Amino acid sequence: MAYFVVKYINPFGETVTERLQADSTREAKLHLGDNADYILSLKIDYFGGILAPLINPPPSLMSQAIALQSISAALDAGKSPESAALPLAKSGEFKATKEDIEHCETLADYLRVFECNSIAITLAEAGDASGRAPEAMNSAAEYLLRLAELKATMGKGLRTAVIWTATGILFLFGCSYLFGGMIERFQSKAMKIPFNEASDLLVAIRYGMNNYSFVLPFIIVGMIIFRKKIWDVIKEWKICNVITSYLRINRAVAFVSNYQILNDSGATNAEIVKLIMRSAPASDLPIYNDMIDQLEQGVDLNDVLNSKHWPSQLLLTFEDFSSRTQVQQKKSLESIQSVLRIQQMDASGSLSSRGLQFGGGLIITFILLVVFGFMLPIASVGELLR
Repeated sequence: MAYFVVKYINPFGETVTERLQADSTREAKLHLGDNADYILSLKIDYFGGILAPLINPPPSLMSQAIALQSISAALDAGKSPESAALPLAKSGEFKATKEDIEHCETLADYLRVFECNSIAITLAEAGDASGRAPEAMNSAAEYLLRLAELKATMGKGLRTAVIWTATGILFLFGCSYLFGGMIERFQSKAMKIPFNEASDLLVAIRYGMNNYSFVLPFIIVGMIIFRKKIWDVIKEWKICNVITSYLRINRAVAFVSNYQILNDSGATNAEIVKLIMRSAPASDLPIYNDMIDQLEQGVDLNDVLNSKHWPSQLLLTFEDFSSRTQVQQKKSLESIQSVLRIQQMDASGSLSSRGLQFGGGLIITFILLVVFGFMLPIASVGELLR
């Protein structure tokens, strides 16, 4: 889903600015109801995906998983969606106003109000449609637990990779700035020190930071705004392959988790993909839109999926998928889900390793620059004076 900033006039004549998530501008207007007739402006919020978790953090994955398991048990005991979901309002982590809760009708409505994970909301919709809400909530809880476990397992490695990368950048540019200054001072005193090309590079880094550092904030803002276009250009580069693979596997895990429940509801593949798209990140919307267009034209699902956006194992799973019995389909989906979980862990580990390699490479580059561009020339002068 994309983020939007909408400015409109409410029934009291006040100008209100609101941020919301939607698949398109049309859906964003539907969210506003009667207020849609009084919209002053509706724009894409390029920073929404970054700022939203910081300004209004959602409940933790563990809390959501426990809550969904409780809802599943309550529904299995014969309680209504309202009776099963309302206990969440008593928890301080699940925030919702009384007015919001009063407008809820389905289980998915309650989860949406409590700001639960988008996958859980989609599975709730699937459960409502198939009459298997308890099983859907249990599947959502298992998915969130796996996601929380993955983040906990790989979090340390990813943090280490980020620290190494940040340290490498700091050493390469920060310390190069200092050594470049020392070289300039030696050169200004006309000291006969045999500086070389590495020395010139240290001086060049200092010169660039002194004269062009004001451009850096504009570059960062531009990269954030145009991050999708930039990623479309660089995602096939060899250095970015590990990130592309990681995103492809995560997309497949979310797809299969949803498809397992939705496939039993009797919905067509086009309807299933439409539901899955509602919980997809904004970057994946073009992929799902293209799939829906082809499915509505009568193309089989296995022909719609392609290796550019999906792991090869998923393509093999859906080969002649429609010709299998329901039991065979269920076994195939369970098997690919297990395979994808292992691949998800491997891809996360590869991503961490690549970060460590990148950060370590920057530090080694800095050390070599200082050794050959500063220390060796200074040492050679000392040898001459002996």
